Amino acid sequence: MNEVEHLSQNPRPPEAISVEASVKRQWGTIFELWQRGWHAETSVERLNDYIEYQREQIFVNRTIEGAFDWEADWLAAVRYHDSQRDLVGNRRAQIDDLRKMWAEWLDRNYTGMANLSMEALRSMVLIDGASILACLTLLSGQVSKPNPDAVLAAKVMIFFSIISLVMMALGHIIGFMRMDDVASRVRGAIVGHVRHRRLYAISRYLRRHLDRVLLLSNALIYGSIFVFALSALISAIILIFGAGAPT
Repeated sequence: MNEVEHLSQNPRPPEAISVEASVKRQWGTIFELWQRGWHAETSVERLNDYIEYQREQIFVNRTIEGAFDWEADWLAAVRYHDSQRDLVGNRRAQIDDLRKMWAEWLDRNYTGMANLSMEALRSMVLIDGASILACLTLLSGQVSKPNPDAVLAAKVMIFFSIISLVMMALGHIIGFMRMDDVASRVRGAIVGHVRHRRLYAISRYLRRHLDRVLLLSNALIYGSIFVFALSALISAIILIFGAGAPT
């Protein structure tokens, strides 16, 4: 017997007793649970058993009552069932790839930002700190009869060096604290039972809560470098074009 070919003129069964309608209702429940992070493998297995049972009743035993086109109804149910299984398989692969991508992003950016912050702060403390100490040596009177231009350059240098150091520290603190908060939220979205809406919303969350703060953080960090370079330039101009000899 060919289960695919039939020429019945009978109407399709009503939704209340339709195999196709029952399969669609069960898939609706399966999808709802799956999107909330719960795998419904046993539900799919029970649905397979239900479809096979209906096949036997319709095509083998022919015990289904009612003058309806049960064959067409069952075939439509099977087509829908197969399409939904394919959809779940494809979406599951996509979800797994998204989880892997965000996990790698989290590890790369969180660890990278922490290491970068430590290295940048260490470098700026050494540079600004050395500049501040040199200026303090000159301004504290340890150098006898200092050049007035050198004193002025030292004042300018120490003032801007302190501002540069504070800007650098603030930039890294702001960026790292926000990254730490965002990382915990992203980690919560990709572990355990993954809610698909939360997973898809990560990129929007980052644009709203991370990108703007990182922009401010980078502005402070790179601005601190500019401030330090500006102070060095002003000090150099003072020393080059100053009066020169001490009185």
